[in-house]
Amino acid sequence: IQSNAIEVDRFTHFARKVGLDQAEAISEIHNLLLETSTKSGESLNLKECGVKSSVFAEFCKNHAIDSTGCRTVVIKFMRSRQSFELERQCRDILCESGKSSSVVPILNQFSFKKGEDSNDFTRDMFGEGPLLMNLSRFRYGIVMPCSNGDLRDIFYREGITSSNLRENAKQVGETLHALHEQGITHMNLQLKNVLRFGKQMVLSDFGSALFLKSIKGVNAIGGTSTKICPSILPPEMVAKVELSNREGFDQLMRYWKYVHTDANLLRSLTPHERQAISQFVESCESKSYKKSKEKKSGWKEEISSLLETIQFEDLPAVLSNCTTFDDFCIIWERMCQNYNLWETIVRPRIDEENRCVYMLKTFENRHDSPPRETSMLPYKLVSPSEKVDVWIFGIFIYELCSGGNPFHTGYQGDLRGVDAYSTLYQWDRSAAEKTIREHVQDPLAQDLLCQILVPADERLPSVSEVLKHPFFSPKSVEAERYLEKYEEMQLLRDNTVSVRKVTKQVTQMLDDSMEKYCKLAFAVDQIAFPTCLMVLPYSLDFDESINRPVAAANPRLVSCAVKLGKCLLEINKATARLSFWLMMSGKMRAGDGMQFKSQMQEWLKRARFESCASIAMEIVNGLGCGTNYAMICEEVLAFDGNISKAKSYMRDPIRAARKAFKQNADEISALYQSLSYLYLVDEVSLVPNCASRKNEGTPYPIRFEPNPKLMSTVLLPFMNIVVMKALAKNKFEGLAMLLGLPPSMGIPESWLSTEPGLLHSLENSASIEDFVSLQKIVRKDDHNFLDDASVYSRANLSHQSSRSGMSSAYDNASFVSISALGLETIDLSPGDPRVAAVPMTQLELLFRERDPDREFGKLRRVTSGSLRKSPGLWTNLDTIRQFKSMVEIAELEEELRELKLNLDKTRDAAGQYATLLSRRKQLRKNMPINEMSPLSKTSILDESSFPELTEDNPQSELIENDKCLVPSNNEQYPTPCNNVQFSMPSIPEQSPRPLNRGQSSRSMSRGQSSRSMGREQFGRRSIEHEPQPQDERESDPAKQRSEERHQIPTHRMSQPQPQPRPRMKPKTDPANQSLNIGRNYSSVNSDPINPNSVSKPGPNPKSDEDELNANKKKMRKSKRKFRPWFTAC
Repeated sequence: IQSNAIEVDRFTHFARKVGLDQAEAISEIHNLLLETSTKSGESLNLKECGVKSSVFAEFCKNHAIDSTGCRTVVIKFMRSRQSFELERQCRDILCESGKSSSVVPILNQFSFKKGEDSNDFTRDMFGEGPLLMNLSRFRYGIVMPCSNGDLRDIFYREGITSSNLRENAKQVGETLHALHEQGITHMNLQLKNVLRFGKQMVLSDFGSALFLKSIKGVNAIGGTSTKICPSILPPEMVAKVELSNREGFDQLMRYWKYVHTDANLLRSLTPHERQAISQFVESCESKSYKKSKEKKSGWKEEISSLLETIQFEDLPAVLSNCTTFDDFCIIWERMCQNYNLWETIVRPRIDEENRCVYMLKTFENRHDSPPRETSMLPYKLVSPSEKVDVWIFGIFIYELCSGGNPFHTGYQGDLRGVDAYSTLYQWDRSAAEKTIREHVQDPLAQDLLCQILVPADERLPSVSEVLKHPFFSPKSVEAERYLEKYEEMQLLRDNTVSVRKVTKQVTQMLDDSMEKYCKLAFAVDQIAFPTCLMVLPYSLDFDESINRPVAAANPRLVSCAVKLGKCLLEINKATARLSFWLMMSGKMRAGDGMQFKSQMQEWLKRARFESCASIAMEIVNGLGCGTNYAMICEEVLAFDGNISKAKSYMRDPIRAARKAFKQNADEISALYQSLSYLYLVDEVSLVPNCASRKNEGTPYPIRFEPNPKLMSTVLLPFMNIVVMKALAKNKFEGLAMLLGLPPSMGIPESWLSTEPGLLHSLENSASIEDFVSLQKIVRKDDHNFLDDASVYSRANLSHQSSRSGMSSAYDNASFVSISALGLETIDLSPGDPRVAAVPMTQLELLFRERDPDREFGKLRRVTSGSLRKSPGLWTNLDTIRQFKSMVEIAELEEELRELKLNLDKTRDAAGQYATLLSRRKQLRKNMPINEMSPLSKTSILDESSFPELTEDNPQSELIENDKCLVPSNNEQYPTPCNNVQFSMPSIPEQSPRPLNRGQSSRSMSRGQSSRSMGREQFGRRSIEHEPQPQDERESDPAKQRSEERHQIPTHRMSQPQPQPRPRMKPKTDPANQSLNIGRNYSSVNSDPINPNSVSKPGPNPKSDEDELNANKKKMRKSKRKFRPWFTAC
């Protein structure tokens, strides 16, 4: 450095030695010199003063060059030759195009042949010290300059401003665009792959790049030979296979069978064991270890010592059968690669709830793997395209703006769980808008990402289109307009009232709103202001007697209103004629067009002699367009000696409609020669909103000076749609109310001639939608209009082509010839959407200028759904309150209907209950009683179990406090109890249960009580009789037997409760004792194994004597067989 400066030639030589491009280095030095001169205020010239030492120091700092002239570099080691070649080729291509400054340059490169050891190279480079890792498997490498850090570290450590964010994203986008111009897609754009050199952001890591056009192998995204980051892939890269389609799932598993097998084998080891073996294999692959291991054979024992629960012999057979350490290392490395590939990329994620699996659309293309046919895969591979890089660029911007990924991802960039795969597969615009608006605050970034992070068919096609967005130029006019529109949407949110539920009538109003028709007519997605308006050449005053605004009782104003209505009706009628002839054109182009043409010829001939009305009905029925078009068709058939305007639509309906539109638009513009008034119209009542002007500063009605262009090109299209809505609601009366005509005037006679155009109705709004589309087509061009004579002369030209059999449109007989129709060349294209949106844009500017506070005449927007998607209508606050009241009334009516239905069911149940009671009484009264019949021993349910339904005993009192009501023998009505009981029919008496082995007859005297206590202690369901006094059972056994015959047994489910020990009975006669035993067991189980089961009643019960004899025999038989020790005790 001489004189505190460096000569330019010496600096360029220095830049070349450290691996920098000379021209770029000079350009950077020049920029740094300009910054220095701006700060110091001196004018510095690079050629005169050279490179200043301070500028040179800043330059060296930006490029990591120390004071000794040495540059810190980074060495990237690679295993794959494909990645190595891609790193070199991509940079070479960019260098040839002159755009290499946007990527990290390669200062040096190296590669080793098979058999050479890269560890020797690294020892020469780093010295004889210990290596941090084994590099013997990395045979390729490139040397690059060291950066100041990657964008991820800068973002999380230093932070980033909004201006730097936009500038960094723009630099990366320009680099992607340069790659795309050379036919390269990056495919791995992440924050960690964008490096900072001084103030410049450059792109690195081209190992995953793909060429847009390739002739080698399968050119698709998702190959296993390149690195894949699932968290940045677009939705089209996720496939879904239904589990019901077993064939597709089996094909997938067969394709990845070898990878799946290796992954399953390694999954049998613990993560600690896998990591320990991998570290052991990696540390033992140096030459010194291999030479020492030739004399030793203890590597199996060392691996066994690393295992926690198994030995080397217990490893998978493919590993335990290895005879040499080299074979083990090769197989282990392959299995580890397949395990990582399966777990992170290939493995299908199973959705058990929906019975399907999700997976990435990947395929095998590694050179050392077995070849596989991609036709086996159950999905179609995705070819590389710019749209994929556009999505990845959108994820990059999203991470910069929000600090995270829109999906659930891991730290290695993998999608976590089946929910992340399902979300990405089902990703659509609504999900994108919801996520973006929740996590991204910048409105410009929101709008840009809503055009990028969407499905492929809705996504911006290229990065060049992305860079045109105002997000990258926030000070541009487009950015300012978008921000103003964003503010409009915020104001719209404040002016919108959402009704959670709507009636059928309100739903129909919302479906027929002006927003719906204006979005169709002007090709816009969002509207933040009311569009239902009328511009009148006179003012209106509110008339309280009729509760609507009317014009002043001035003959001149009334005449002006009538002419204005006449012109608006003529435009509507011209649209109706155009619609009819377009339907005629479509019918003639159909498959049966020739047959319809011949039929049309017959109708036209008959029209000369028959009634036109009847023939018109036949024509519209043949067209299938509805009977409301009959009057339009009748105009064509009618003959008045001249060429009518209706017949001019036959040759060129678009041209004829455009001519009618222009003629009436000129007449309307002629009416606005003085001050004009713009009224907003309530979309519910379709009456101009006449706001009071008592308060100063109220902008409505908006007044403006005569402007024919503004009237015809901007305001008239909105007025035509409002007129169609008014005609659909109330025909001519609706238009009269819209124009403010007094009701005493009636319907003007001049309007009656336009009656054929009244095709709209509230029940069928499709005609309004069709008319809106047709008027949009008519407005797309502004051609010179010809008169009727020119149409007639063009029609006569067709008369000269007599060879083809065509005749003139009007022959000497003056009837229409269908062969002269020129309907085959009608242009129905909507035109440029930007041109169509001009009236909407101009109206927005008008509201922004005349109504800055967005009062909109105290109108509010009503919608039933989301702010952006659901249609809305503008009405006053009183109507909104009516809507809410209607919703509440509808909800109450629904609840009342449900209650009434429940009451009807209750009444029906009460009637059935009473009928069954009456039937039971009648049957019981008429049933004959025979003591010898076995049916006489069957107990009959007591009358008190089913009380009559009276006023004192309503049915609703049968259930109280969630407790069942159990009938009692000594009560008139059921009583509640905590133990759940169910009434059952009585069970006929059965033979007594035999005594248990070794059980004495003395112990059986407490039969039921002891067993009942035991069953309740174990919480089992038992069957019991209602308790009776103990003294009565002991004193009178006969009475006891009689009561037990007619007692109502019930199921009782009770909690275990201890019971007092029953009192011992005195000794009685063995016969009576046996009889009592039989009676006690007559209603319980006779099975000793399952005491909870109820014995089934026999068809023919025995008499008491037979039962006694049978019990005695069974008791004697049991005593002979077994006598346990406790019985003797």
